[in-house]
Amino acid sequence: MLNTDSTTGNPQQAQQRLSHEITNELEQCLELCQQLRIDFYDCLAHARIEFERHQREQV
Repeated sequence: MLNTDSTTGNPQQAQQRLSHEITNELEQCLELCQQLRIDFYDCLAHARIEFERHQREQV
């Protein structure tokens, strides 16, 4: 179930805002990887491995 926008109660607006925030975060990550001369997809793969390891440790 999609969370609704706390100010309007409109789920579509909440989804659009979340999409915009995620897009901004990804753009910042891409820019940082470029500055550090790191391959974004390698970084993403490493983050996924760490996330999955953390998830297994929580169980």
